[in-house]
Order: sequence, then structure tokens, then C-alpha cells
Amino acid sequence: MDHNVNVTRGSDPELLTLPEENPNPTLRVDHKARILYANSAAARAMGLTTEKTCSLPDDLARVVRQSVKTGGPLTAQTNSGTRTYVFSIVPINGKSYVNLYGHDATDAIAAQRQVLDLARFPDENPNPVLRIGFDGTLLFANKGAKAIKGLLSEGGHQLAADLGSAIAETHAANEYRMVELVLHGRRFAFSMTPIETAGYINAYGRDITEQWQAQQRANDLAKFPDENPNPVLRVEADGMTLYANRPAEQLPGLLNHDGTRLAEALITAAAVRAHREEICVTDFVSGKRTFAMTIMPVSGESYLNVYGRDVTKERQAQNDMLQIKRFNEDVLNTLTNGIMTLDSQQHVTSTNPAIRSFLGVPDRSFEGEALAAILGSNKWLMELVQEGLQGNEARIVVDKELVSLDGTRHSVNLTMATFREGSGSSSGLILALEDISREKRVKGTMVRFMSDKVVERLLNLDESALAGTSQEVSVLFSDIRGFTGLSERLGAQEMVQILNAYFSAMVDVVFDNGGTLDKFIGDAIMAVFGAPFQSIDDTENSVTTAVEMLRRLRPFNAARKLEGFQSIDIGIGIDTGPVIAGTIGSSRRMDYTVIGEHVNRASRIEGVNKVYGTHILVSEHTHEKLINEHITREIDLVRVAGVNLPVRIFEILDYHTEESFPHMKKVVEVFAEGLDAYRNQHWGGAAAAFAEGMKLNPNDRPTQIFLSRCWNYMARKPDKAWSGVTDLQK
Repeated sequence: MDHNVNVTRGSDPELLTLPEENPNPTLRVDHKARILYANSAAARAMGLTTEKTCSLPDDLARVVRQSVKTGGPLTAQTNSGTRTYVFSIVPINGKSYVNLYGHDATDAIAAQRQVLDLARFPDENPNPVLRIGFDGTLLFANKGAKAIKGLLSEGGHQLAADLGSAIAETHAANEYRMVELVLHGRRFAFSMTPIETAGYINAYGRDITEQWQAQQRANDLAKFPDENPNPVLRVEADGMTLYANRPAEQLPGLLNHDGTRLAEALITAAAVRAHREEICVTDFVSGKRTFAMTIMPVSGESYLNVYGRDVTKERQAQNDMLQIKRFNEDVLNTLTNGIMTLDSQQHVTSTNPAIRSFLGVPDRSFEGEALAAILGSNKWLMELVQEGLQGNEARIVVDKELVSLDGTRHSVNLTMATFREGSGSSSGLILALEDISREKRVKGTMVRFMSDKVVERLLNLDESALAGTSQEVSVLFSDIRGFTGLSERLGAQEMVQILNAYFSAMVDVVFDNGGTLDKFIGDAIMAVFGAPFQSIDDTENSVTTAVEMLRRLRPFNAARKLEGFQSIDIGIGIDTGPVIAGTIGSSRRMDYTVIGEHVNRASRIEGVNKVYGTHILVSEHTHEKLINEHITREIDLVRVAGVNLPVRIFEILDYHTEESFPHMKKVVEVFAEGLDAYRNQHWGGAAAAFAEGMKLNPNDRPTQIFLSRCWNYMARKPDKAWSGVTDLQK
């Protein structure tokens, strides 16, 4: 049967002994852990009301029943909201109830966690550090622990008996404990911290021999307190002064104006310690000096002894360290890259504003949350973190997709490093995330005009790489034959579909060979090889591109034929030489392009294909720079529109098959013989060579043209000024 919570003492004489004025929670419960009384502090801390019937929380109730069973006092810890309370549970002999005296331990526990963080590198820690399983098995001992005589067995695998007992008690109570051991004349204090989720206890020790001896000396000096240069007092639990030595009387603010009461800041601590019979140390500030005041209950007495010492320099050093910590935090807060640290259980220990904004929740700290709950949908990241906790090296991963809490997808670069313990195992990770989404979008735009390799090189350089420069390039123009008539026969949508499919296939060839797409001009493509970056293969790559474009056109036309559409034909012209390359345009729009005589000539040479019935023509400047072996033939010496100087043009025939060009090598051979005779005005010999070419391939248009010219010149010889140049400017 539950009882209503009594938040007033009424006339019950026994309840009158419980301190309603105590600012810390105080309760009385029956042996079944049902609340009989709670003071105002307890009601506020635990959310109790007079209308609500309740028992203690399960964790406290379990320890109460254990205390009733054993008949001795126990200590328990419980959480209420964001606060953590520690309760002393005291069964009253001969009574059917148990008193609970609590205090808010939230800040103390947080401070303890900060201390534990300092033990990340235990082998460098001169103090003993151990990790012990709940079954008493020694899992780890640093050098400091192994150096203490009597702490471990000779083999170093077992603990001292007293410490082993403390491990068992800590596991049973599942709460932080302090244990003192005397080993070979030295006294050590061990902080015992159970890690329930990991199944072990971390023990952090320190040698307190000198401190303990100093305390003993302080106790001795307390017999003659006026000779002690530090403040020494004896007070009642309510703060009334029984005795104060001269340094205490002279310390401003320690006592009231008539010296009869302790400073209010120390009275509460004194009252609590007297009730619990516990020693505590609290700071007291007097002017510019800080004193550590040790409050010690005296067993069997109603008073407490208070011993002070000046710790001003120590606190200043601590403040300096705090300022350094804050400075480091400020640095992290200003970084544009997101920073997140994790413990060995993959829980977040800290984040900076950049990563909180990156995750879409700038006001959420994430501290203590599991990484899986935040970014668990990113399988690659979770696998990498697991590897990092087990591995030994820093990891850098570039251009990965990360999905944040709100579902936003980011492109990121990740740098991951580990924190290590002395055993070599990872105690945590630091993750640095660089959001490259914008850079990737820019890259996505650039790769439409350049290959991935060229874009990567550009992104690693400054904008000067795109400034105006004069450099040698090979310029390629391609054009669809009969495009105007084709567009008239087809609808607009179908024409756009054909162009998109054609351009996609051809541009892939340009990029595969290191070219840059300069622009689309209607149905024409202009590509550049050698800008913005040059190589010795630029000219070779331009010709390889032209050959591959013709080869890719075959399956493209085959697919169109199956769909009942007409095939398309293209012509390609290439010229090589110096041009001006750079970002050109207006303030509202600029494009990277090349300009110059060789650009114009490449365009004109492409048009010459229509005259000679060819598909790939290159200038003599391009032909002489070819490195690899190609099947080529010189076609003519021509003067193209807009260019006064004549130029020799060559046909590239590598794309042909025996079916598309029968007896190609023999035709090329006799064509060269005929062209040589033609230029020497041996019209009969030239005509014979071209006639032989016609027999081998009657469809070869250049052979047809030159055979016709020879017949004309045999009928009517050219004038003496004839130079063999074909003028195509008209």
C-alpha cells in the first residue's frame, strides 16, 4: 500500500529531528522504500507533491532494502532530470524506517570526468593507473602501477588483497569510490570508477604520503594552533566558533564581525560534514587570496576542526590551464571545418559550431550521444570509425557522400586521428570534416568542358592558370554534313534529341583524349588540345580524337538506321600553332577559349572536306608534329578563306576499313605518285597514276578531282604563273 508523501513534519517528534532548513534533500522511508517524509529540497529535486503517492526510484529503493537487510549504512546514486544526487542511506536501529541524506553531486561528477580524461595516456602518467574486470582480473597496469612495491604480485597479474576487496565493493555498489592503501611505507589514494557498459573498473591512484604526513603534522599543530601560520578553527555544526587561532582571526571575511560565527559560505559545508561524518575540502576567497579549508568531523564529538592553507598560486595555475583550455576551444570554434571527438564507445565527447551547423542543428551539443544515432545511416563512416578504434594510423578519405540528420547530402573530405592509451589501444577519435559540396558543384560545371584530370589540376591552382597566355595548341572543328536540310526534314524535338545524343558521344571522345570542349556552334564542335595545360601528346591526341569520332559514328548511325532514321555524316579539320588562351567575355559572362589565326584556319580546313569528299583533314603544321604512325596522304596545297598564305593539307585515313576504302594503301601510294607528277606538270604521267587509283577505288573523290584536273590541263595548259595552289577563297 502506497502512502501519500508528507512534506511537512506536523507534530511527529521524531520527524522534528530531520532538518527542514537543510538545502540538501532529506527523506524518511519505511523498510519497503515508501516515502514517509521528504523535506522541501527533496520534494523539489525529485518532483514530489502532497497529491502524489509514490515510492523511491528503483535504484534508490534497491539500496534501501539492501541497507535494511545488512543493518548498516550504504551510499547510492540516482539521476533526477539533468542532476545527479548521491544519498547516504542510514537504517535506524529499533525503528521501522530509514533516513536518506542527499546532496547534488552533478558538478563533482563532471569534475571527476574531466580528471578521467587526463588519463588517456597512462604510461606517461607517473601515477598508477589500472583497469580491472568486475571479476577481479587485471586487464591493464601502467608503468607507474608496476613500479609500486606490493601493489601487484611478482608476476604482475594479481592485485593487492585490500585493493581486490575494494574492486568487489565498487562493483557491488556500482558507484565511484575512494580507497587508501599503505604499501611498503607509502600511502596511496585510488579513485575507483566502474564502467558498467564495458564491464571493468578504472583505478587512478596517486601517492598521498607527503599529503597524509602533512595532515598528521597539521593535526599535531592543531594542539598548539596559535603557533600554526595557517588558519585553524574549531566550530559547532551550526557555525558557532569554539576556537580560532590568530591567523584565522586575522583573515578578512572568515569570521563575522565579533568572531563568533564562521563565514556563511562555510557554515553549510560544515553542517553537512558534521551530519555525515565526512571530511571535505572547500575553497574560501579572502581578498586576492584563496584558502583551501579542510573541514574534519571529530569522531564522538559535536564539533568540527577546520584547517586552512593558502592555495592562491595553485588556483592561479589552475585558472591559467582553464584559460588555455578555453583558448583551444575558441580556436576550434573559429575553424570552418567540422570537428567531432568520440570516446572508445563511439559516443560524442565534443563538437565545434561548424559541424553542428553542418549537421543542421547548430544549437545541439551532441555530447554523450552515440555516433550511430547521429550519422548511423552513413555506413562507410561507421565502418571507418570502427577501423580507427582498432588501427594505428590516421586516415584521410576524400570526396565521400555524407547524409546529415535532416537528410541533406554533402560531399566531404574526412581526416580521422586516434587518441591512444599506454596499452596501445584506442581511447577515442577526432574527426575533421571538410564540406566540399560547393567545390564539387563547381567541378561539376567544369567537367562539362574539360576532363576530370584537367579539372583536378585547375582546382589545385589559382585563377592565374586561366589568365591570358600565348601557347601552342591543336584546334579541332567538326561539323555535321547537310545539317540544314536534316533540320528541315525533322521536327524541333527530334532534332534536339539527335544533337544531344551525338554531342554526348563525341564529347566523351574529346575528354578521353585529354581535350577541352571549347564550345558548341550550332551542330559544330570546337575542341582544344594543349590548353589550359600542355603536353607533348597534344597534337597526337587531337588526331586520335578525330579518328575515334569517325569510328564512334558507325554504331551511332547503325542505331539510328534500326529506328528508321537517316544516317548523319561529319567532317573534321585540325590545325596546330600558337594561339591566345584565357577567360574571355564580359563582366556578366566569361568563357575559357582560344583565339588566333590557327583557330580560324582549323575551321576553314574543316570546310575543305566538302570540296574533296573527305572526313578528316589536317594542316601541314599538325601533320609534321605527329608522333605515332598513321595512314595519311597529302591532298593539296590550298589557300583557304581568310588566310593569305597557302597551306598543305593531309587526309587522315586510320578510321577506314577495307569495306569503306578498298585497296587503301595502294590507292595512297599511286595518289602520291600522281600528285608529284601533277605538281611537276607531267599531266600524262599524273593522269595515268590517278586512273590506276580510280580502278582500285572508283569512289575516291580526291582521285576523281585530280584526274579531272589532269585532263583539263592536257587539253589546255595552265599559264606560266601556275604554282599548284588551289585557291578556295572565292
